[in-house]
Amino acid sequence: MKIEELQNDIISNEELLEDISYNMKNLIWLRTALEVMGFMECDRWNKFNSMADELKRTYKEVQKDMLSNQVSDILEEK
Repeated sequence: MKIEELQNDIISNEELLEDISYNMKNLIWLRTALEVMGFMECDRWNKFNSMADELKRTYKEVQKDMLSNQVSDILEEK
């Protein structure tokens, strides 16, 4: 079994994008709640921003991979 097939059996790219998006929304909500409650000092704020940036970067990488796979599939059909 190819690595790509194994990855597709575990989770699809679409599901992964949904999960990342869901986690980004929760991270923003949590960061806002902590700030309102007074628990958000500078160091924690920076860590939350780093996590959000990493999720955004990962989201873009998965999108790029998904598009690349779609293009490859189209080219293979021809």
